[in-house]
Amino acid sequence: MSKQQLIRELEQLRRQNRELKKTEADANAAIAGLSRALLLPMSAEDISHSVLEQARKLTGSRFGYVAYIDPDTGHLVSSTLTGDILVNFREKDKDIVFKEFSGLWGWVLESKKPLLTNSPSTDLRSSGTPEGHIPIRQFLSVPALIGENLIGQVAVIYRRA
Repeated sequence: MSKQQLIRELEQLRRQNRELKKTEADANAAIAGLSRALLLPMSAEDISHSVLEQARKLTGSRFGYVAYIDPDTGHLVSSTLTGDILVNFREKDKDIVFKEFSGLWGWVLESKKPLLTNSPSTDLRSSGTPEGHIPIRQFLSVPALIGENLIGQVAVIYRRA
């Protein structure tokens, strides 16, 4: 390996190291911000919005949602959908309620495991997207758990270019 190649590789490693440090600092800042926010008296909806905004910032996602499991019905309730994800299904100022879990998001809830897929349309767990849903290129979701108890879900998606 020539001296020039070695210098280029060292510079590339330095850039990667700076990027990793920035990513770690951003994640730490998001966690600290959420921790501070959760100490304040806030409604569940306000907490959901704070969690979603931090998740979107950390992932660079334009779209996403935070939802909770209604303890009385077991249904998934989301009042924090961003943008026009389900433009044909959402009435203004009305929560979206899912009574049955299916597809990728349902798999996350049923398995209580996180999921990241870069090809949701070919993932065997996928049930496709409903009519009117924006196309999805990448999907990331994590279950919200207290101990082993499922209390909700955080998900972010990337729209196809």
